[in-house]
Amino acid sequence: MGAKRDLSYGIYIYGVPVQNLLEIWLPALPLPLYLILTFAVVVPLALASYTWIEAPAMRLKKSASSTPPVRPVQV
Repeated sequence: MGAKRDLSYGIYIYGVPVQNLLEIWLPALPLPLYLILTFAVVVPLALASYTWIEAPAMRLKKSASSTPPVRPVQV
């Protein structure tokens, strides 16, 4: 609440793939380090996703909803 950026969707989207890749690439990594590394990789990905994909899409949606609908021409 009150956040300027909502990273939850990016964390949701990128969390599991990053965890899976880390498990494949670094299988002997201790759990605390695994969690810290996952967080360190996922949060910048979520921020980039929000900045370059989600925010522009929401601006487009907002501007599209503010224009009146086009009415068909009656002949």
